[in-house]
Amino acid sequence: MSANILFPNTLKIPSLIIFIPCFLFLAAEMLLGIELNWMELEVSLPVVTDNPLFGSRQFFVWVERDIADLLLLSIAIISGVVFAFSKEKREDEMITSIRKDSLIWAFYFNYAVLIISIFLISGFDLFLVLALNMLSLLMFFIVRFQWQKRLLKNSLDAE
Repeated sequence: MSANILFPNTLKIPSLIIFIPCFLFLAAEMLLGIELNWMELEVSLPVVTDNPLFGSRQFFVWVERDIADLLLLSIAIISGVVFAFSKEKREDEMITSIRKDSLIWAFYFNYAVLIISIFLISGFDLFLVLALNMLSLLMFFIVRFQWQKRLLKNSLDAE
């Protein structure tokens, strides 16, 4: 992964500070069913279809919707991507290799979990798993990349 397509290292910590609370709020809302009514932003939004599975099929309509969750999810995705793909202080070939391997590993792991979930979970719970799947690839990558960097650092410190 070429270093010129990565975000600057100065964005790493601010993006992490933004990502963690957003992810925790979303996880609490989805997994624990906690309603986060701290911010209600009712807005009329254009949508491709309002409800294709349970009723009339109307296309390209305007719907009233609370966009707090949409903003939170968008901020979580953007800040997670910026954190995951920010340059390290010392971006060398070994870090690039670890980054590439971690991305491939996260991709395989994420889709393995998704396939298993499709067969083991049904109904609305499957919808929640699919929704969390938007962030899980990012989370798997971040965890594995940070873990592998720590292992590399520890092995270099031991030598």
